[in-house]
Amino acid sequence: MQEKRYYTIFDAPQNYPSQADFYAQGESPRILSFFLDFLQERADELSEVYLSLHLYNNIYLHEALKALAQRSVKIHLVTIPIEGYATGQARIIHDLVSGEAANPVAQSSYSLARPIFGEFYKRPIGFFDLYLFPHLSIRDAAAMPFVRGEHPYSLQLKSILLLYKNGGGAVGLSSCNLAVRAKLQEENLIFVENDWSLLKTSLRFFQQLLEHAIHIRDFDFKKRYTHLDMQVQAFSQQEYAFFTAPFYKNSSVQAESFLVANAKKATRRIYLVAPHISSYEYTVNGQFHSEYEAEDIEHYGFLRTVLEQAGAGVEVRCISQSFLGKEPAFPTPINAPAFQAFYEILKATSNTHYAINARLNSRYLIIDDTVIVTTCNFTPEQFIYLDQVDIPSFSAAPEASYRGIFAELGQFLKITDATTVEAYVKNFEALWERPATVVVKS
Repeated sequence: MQEKRYYTIFDAPQNYPSQADFYAQGESPRILSFFLDFLQERADELSEVYLSLHLYNNIYLHEALKALAQRSVKIHLVTIPIEGYATGQARIIHDLVSGEAANPVAQSSYSLARPIFGEFYKRPIGFFDLYLFPHLSIRDAAAMPFVRGEHPYSLQLKSILLLYKNGGGAVGLSSCNLAVRAKLQEENLIFVENDWSLLKTSLRFFQQLLEHAIHIRDFDFKKRYTHLDMQVQAFSQQEYAFFTAPFYKNSSVQAESFLVANAKKATRRIYLVAPHISSYEYTVNGQFHSEYEAEDIEHYGFLRTVLEQAGAGVEVRCISQSFLGKEPAFPTPINAPAFQAFYEILKATSNTHYAINARLNSRYLIIDDTVIVTTCNFTPEQFIYLDQVDIPSFSAAPEASYRGIFAELGQFLKITDATTVEAYVKNFEALWERPATVVVKS
């Protein structure tokens, strides 16, 4: 049996000549380079690559995967339909190597993705299959869910599975899509190689994801997939490799329970890093779940446990990119009421610290000597699972309706490897000391 190995890399806007530019190498050129090198070094060993990306429009990544496919490595790529790629706010894309414009015409996320999608649709690539996952995460009739480029697709996870010819492989989790026309942010990527249980769990997830996804040749681009039936499975997952998905019954709720159980074990520190942190005392519509009463159901939320631990003497430090208030000006948190309730208690609790960095995109949780790396925000939306959402019409679109499951796709990796945990602790400390980071509660 081969030795288990861990690989971790972090990236930051300060690593680039201009933090305001958009690069042809994507939103994290350093992570892209690391990933492509990782693939190239194992090219002779690879048998299959499974990859889930919310957005896929990076030509450098595309060409690298095509090169592997030409060597008979089977590539399975899952992304959202092209309707979810924004067409507005086109920008000039710069080449990081030359410093010049990669194209004289401003590009949008959509215009960059279109030729790549077209290649799959018109000229199929041998050993390379593109699948689209059109599931929408909708639970509110007041939402505006059908604006082009702003569809609330549930496929948010950036997950990688590499299988080797010898039976080994690697599981990867990234905070970024490596997408082009996305701003530079604080990012991270982790690979765990030759962990057999983790490989088995991840392969099961990807196989089930592909069962619910639609191959691009079978996808109806004129159809709105607003009434999508799914075969839901209920089973227990290992907490070291946890996935949330609409086809995993109550997995979102179980994920929050997993975080609560781990937070309760903290004796020294809990450090939270995510663009949005607001999973605190929220309600869900019970009529949209087959096992709930038809009323609003109250959830304490993961952050309540975190604050209780602070009250017991555990040091709690949070970094997000969002905040409520005019000064400083930062993005509004997802689920602002829940955030406001959380922050009011946090301010009144000792052992708590809160900072904001508008460029933050990494997502992880450090509890004592364990790190939980995830693709998810710590928000109510991430931890809600509703299996019978039925909205006959929307306030902003009376002619539209929706029926389906509310749940987002996400991944959690629980790591106790001392070197990896220390790498994330160092990254957290570096984030806290960044010039762009504003400490609002110390």
